[in-house]
Amino acid sequence: MRVLNNKEIDELSKYQHKSSKSTIETYLCNGPTAWMERQFPAFLSPNSLTIIGQAPLQIMVFLVMWNTGLHISTDNLVSKELMLMSAFAIQWFSQVDIMDGCRARRCKAGSPLGRLIDEGGDTLTMANYSILLAYGWSFNNPSSELVFFALNCVFFAMELKYVITGQLVLVVGELSGIEFELAFSLIFLAMGVFGSEGLQSTIGYTFGIPACSNCPLHMICVYKWGSILEVILCLL
Repeated sequence: MRVLNNKEIDELSKYQHKSSKSTIETYLCNGPTAWMERQFPAFLSPNSLTIIGQAPLQIMVFLVMWNTGLHISTDNLVSKELMLMSAFAIQWFSQVDIMDGCRARRCKAGSPLGRLIDEGGDTLTMANYSILLAYGWSFNNPSSELVFFALNCVFFAMELKYVITGQLVLVVGELSGIEFELAFSLIFLAMGVFGSEGLQSTIGYTFGIPACSNCPLHMICVYKWGSILEVILCLL
């Protein structure tokens, strides 16, 4: 194990965590989320807010596993109530993850420890909502498991780029974690309202088209919506 020299220790002590932001995140930082951050008690540190934001998703994973079991199956789907709670938990994390940065900048409390707790905890959080998505979608194709590893792979690639270039870039164009977390929240919300059973029904059943009909779509009527979603995600 290499020991840091005096210059490296001095640079580490002065480290300020900062990264690029999308337009939506910039708006939230300067508007509603900044206001919400001020509603938390003043004695809470930015690191405390980080943990407060991450905890509900970890709890949701335990709840889903407790109620559904460790085996993901189309015969044992997650309840609508848990999906609605997951939608809230992921959006709670997304907003509080912005708030901890707002508090760190406002209180000038940025630190290397904050980056470790924030970014290190984010890898766990991404794994958590990947697990929840896996339960919600209930894919039964082993190759589809790669989809749920992809989120952390992208995050690790960005961290690797930071190590090499010294620039922390967490935005691709106008897409950042905020936009993806909003999309995931809406997915959980839809499954919470309508249930995830619809993914297990066939295209023909949804549109009332018999598999042997003369409809141009009859060739794909036997496929489930979940299978179509699997293919799309694997291609992405």
